[in-house]
Amino acid sequence: MRLQFEVTDKENSELILLKKQLGLSTKKALFENAISLIQWAVRQRRQGRTIVSIAGDKVDLINTGDNTKELVMPMLDHVAWKGEDYQNNVQT
Repeated sequence: MRLQFEVTDKENSELILLKKQLGLSTKKALFENAISLIQWAVRQRRQGRTIVSIAGDKVDLINTGDNTKELVMPMLDHVAWKGEDYQNNVQT
């Protein structure tokens, strides 16, 4: 299946930069990796988990303020576990 979508010149430049930073050779590979990351994030939120970034040298200090940053994405709030079985209630 072929997918096409339009992006601005700025967005295209950002995609090219991301592709280069990640050592990927194609935008398809970038898209596939992005989908994998989103799928993982959805699984985590469905399990009631919070997704955070921890400063590399601060792993021992997880509960101390500026050492952690929560990933905030409204689309993930939509699938967050809320005490019911979201797996069976998600509409496609």
